[in-house]
Amino acid sequence: PIEMDEGNMYLNVAKIPDLLRNFSSGEQRKDYDDYLKWFTGATYYDISFEDNRIFFNGSTKIPENSNEFYLSTFYNQSPQNIEAIYFLPNRTSTFISYTYEDFTDWRKAVDVYWEKNFPQALENKTELLKNYDIYERDFYGWIGNEIGLATLQTIDLDHPDKLLLIKSKDYSESVKALDDLIRVANDLNSDTLLYEDYSGKRIKKIAIEEFPGSMLGDEFNGFENSYYTELGSYIQIGNLFEMIKRLLNELQEENT
Repeated sequence: PIEMDEGNMYLNVAKIPDLLRNFSSGEQRKDYDDYLKWFTGATYYDISFEDNRIFFNGSTKIPENSNEFYLSTFYNQSPQNIEAIYFLPNRTSTFISYTYEDFTDWRKAVDVYWEKNFPQALENKTELLKNYDIYERDFYGWIGNEIGLATLQTIDLDHPDKLLLIKSKDYSESVKALDDLIRVANDLNSDTLLYEDYSGKRIKKIAIEEFPGSMLGDEFNGFENSYYTELGSYIQIGNLFEMIKRLLNELQEENT
């Protein structure tokens, strides 16, 4: 209830880059404009506290039927349950979840947004599809109603462990789509299939630099190499072989 709130906050997202630039230097300062001023409009929060936790509960207002802001790509999409959190290790630093009713329709809206605001992102995806003979509609067919991106605690802050979780509508279709992609990538790179069976799972390398970022956008960068396995109804893609193996150990030990 509003009478129980301990404060209210109005956030003008377009001004956040000005704040962040005070704590950064060099080329980093330019990035904030690119990624934040297009994200959303005005945001309103009710603030409450419980023990040592702080909660922000509110809403964001953006013009209807606008393709100016990233959040506008979720128009006509119904939010879904966030279930990927059950596959995250305790050492997760940040986690961003994207839920939607239909992945293909959402990505069409993202393409429209990219075309207006970030044409380079659309070019990167188009080049990926062409180079690796990916038919977009078929490739998207197995992807369910949630994807999530986690950054894990690591010593190397410039190159942290990253984990992409993709809910699968059909396990066999997801494995076939990714294995077909791996085969094409290996042929183009004159490479051989790299995989390892570990803890009852098979981990395979996707030999495409920045594969998640090229397909889904720059916010999914950080995967110089990609390694995937499956857990339950999720495909998990990590940026290090050893990280996926450690994740399997953590899940087995229930350190999630």
